Amino acid sequence: MLLDVDPETARERFTEAPDRLESEPVEFHNRVRSGFLTLAAADPTRYLVVDAGQEPQAITTVVRHRLDELLPLSEAEVQAREEARRAAEEEARRKAEEEAARKAEEERLEQERQAQLAKLRAEEEERKRREEEEARQREAERQAEEARQRAEDARRRAEEERARLEAEDRVREAEQARLRQQAQEEARLRQEAEALRLEKQRKAEEALVRSEAARRRAEEEAAARAEAEAAARAEAEAAAGRQSARSAPPVPDNELTIPTPVVNPNEITQRVPFTPPPGRKVRDADETAVLPSVRDEAPADRVPPGVFRDERRAAPAAGENENERTRELPQVSDDPQAGRAARDRPKRPRPDWAEETPLDDLPTLADELLGGQDDDRDDRGRDGRKPRG
Repeated sequence: MLLDVDPETARERFTEAPDRLESEPVEFHNRVRSGFLTLAAADPTRYLVVDAGQEPQAITTVVRHRLDELLPLSEAEVQAREEARRAAEEEARRKAEEEAARKAEEERLEQERQAQLAKLRAEEEERKRREEEEARQREAERQAEEARQRAEDARRRAEEERARLEAEDRVREAEQARLRQQAQEEARLRQEAEALRLEKQRKAEEALVRSEAARRRAEEEAAARAEAEAAARAEAEAAAGRQSARSAPPVPDNELTIPTPVVNPNEITQRVPFTPPPGRKVRDADETAVLPSVRDEAPADRVPPGVFRDERRAAPAAGENENERTRELPQVSDDPQAGRAARDRPKRPRPDWAEETPLDDLPTLADELLGGQDDDRDDRGRDGRKPRG
């Protein structure tokens, strides 16, 4: 029996002071070890090499196993070995039975577990089926509720639409009634305004007729007075001419020539009374007679059309065209000073015989044709000139 141990391991196991052999160096121990290992390797059947670095029990087991193979057994050892074998077989049989019982129990438990799992799966499937059925039922109820809600919403919207249409109809009927009432009121106001206008027109025409008659009488009286004054003035001038002709001294030949005065074209020409020479017969054509103005009885030529009468009702006079009558238009001057002087000139006072009518502020024919003074002032610039178009 050769116990092989490494010198370093053996040194570490020393518990007491090493002896002389143990105190040798490591090289010595390695040479001794190599020699014994070589000897054991040469005859392996004779030497048993055991690793002494293991635990003591492991070394004892290896040595006993080798001795059991080499040494003969005694009767006691044979019986012990047989008992050990029978015990081992019994133990193996017992273990086999236990294993079979265990396996049977495991199979039974597995079957029970599988049955329980199947039961659980069936219960789970039943539960899922019930849940799905309940879910389908809830979905059907939800869809039915949604359909009912949609129907309710549609009914509510239909009622709201009907109410809105009824309200719109009521509003439209009220608006139509208001418009009819407004139209009736406007028609009544127009009728009243037309009646008032016709009444004012009638009063204005009556006032115009009265003023025209008074003006005609005044013109006739003025014409008569002018004729009488002209006749008296002509008679006086004729008498004065004859008297001056008789008392005038003779004109000498060396009389100086009086220079002719310079005539300014802007000066106003004064009317000089004409004295006929003595002994000359005055012809009828030499003296201009003042003739009275002849006007129509109807004052249509002095009033803008449509002011004092309704043109739709007025029928045109027989045999008279609207272009045959010529009206006199006011003169328009481009001179701003003349226009300003004309505007600054005081207006002719109203005669005593003229009555004030509501239509005095209406535009005249000249205002309608040429524009009023306000329009003229608006159309002119700051320097009084009209803007060039």
